[in-house]
Amino acid sequence: MARLAAQTAEELKSEHEALETARDSGRPPLLEDPLVTRVSVTMAILAVAGVILGSIESMQSAAAANAASQALIYQNRATDAWSALDARMVRQALDRGRDAQARFSDKDDAALAAHARAQENLSLASLREAERRGARHEILTWAVMLVQIAIAVATISIIARPRRWPWRAAIVLGGAGGLLGLGGWLA
Repeated sequence: MARLAAQTAEELKSEHEALETARDSGRPPLLEDPLVTRVSVTMAILAVAGVILGSIESMQSAAAANAASQALIYQNRATDAWSALDARMVRQALDRGRDAQARFSDKDDAALAAHARAQENLSLASLREAERRGARHEILTWAVMLVQIAIAVATISIIARPRRWPWRAAIVLGGAGGLLGLGGWLA
């Protein structure tokens, strides 16, 4: 126990000497350096931007999947309507003994065909929406990645005993990520 206490006292003494040496060197301690404060604020802003962009990215991904699912539903409905129309055509041909090609003379058949075409059009529109949302998702993924890299680069600015160039690089990367994210959102 006494040996542990002596070892702890020795560690505290060496840390105190390191702080005294840093103070005597004329350089401000790390936590009092204004650059460290600026970099820390920049990192906080980048972190919030990354969270916001990540949330928007997730929403676009979910919306793309939802639109693709909706397209499948519409296509299934169209297929059902065309199948019902074909079944009706066969039934009419068998029941009335007339040619199967004459089926569109009936108002019900025309309405069923119009419904099938409308469902197909809705399916195509949903597929276009899914593609648009998917493209947004891809752009936003790159934007989030740039912001995350910017946070890592800003950290290097502090670790490498406050240097400005990594901080400036982080600002540029974060700005590029933000602009890319804005472009992805507006696309």
